[in-house]
Amino acid sequence: MDRLHRALTAALAACTLVGCAGPAPRSDTGAGAATGQHRRAVPAAEPRRMVGLYRYSAGAASFLDCASGDQFPVAPEGQGPALQAAYAAARAVPGEPQLASIDARIVMRPLEPGGSPRAALQIERVIGLSAQAQCAALRR
Repeated sequence: MDRLHRALTAALAACTLVGCAGPAPRSDTGAGAATGQHRRAVPAAEPRRMVGLYRYSAGAASFLDCASGDQFPVAPEGQGPALQAAYAAARAVPGEPQLASIDARIVMRPLEPGGSPRAALQIERVIGLSAQAQCAALRR
């Protein structure tokens, strides 16, 4: 666990210094908010490093990207189950967020049978998971 903690700390430090790529930022407070125009997350062919708050509750996983503030459901494909297992093993309180560093891509998937496709995260690699429950330490 100490090695995992060091790896996560290094990943978080790198993101703090140079920034981690994330989905397109929301425009809730910018010019687009007044016109009702918001950027949409664009599916990505290549995975990118993301740091954010992961939580699993009531059978659904979600990830709040610290860089953009965008929240995504986590697709069941890829390494989503591995992150869920690490979260279940490490969490103190069910449903509480934990800071995760992942390599993921945005994909369009129906999240339930017969549902409409929507943006979701497909996790390609779990870098680390921390008990930290907020993004504030990453923002300056």
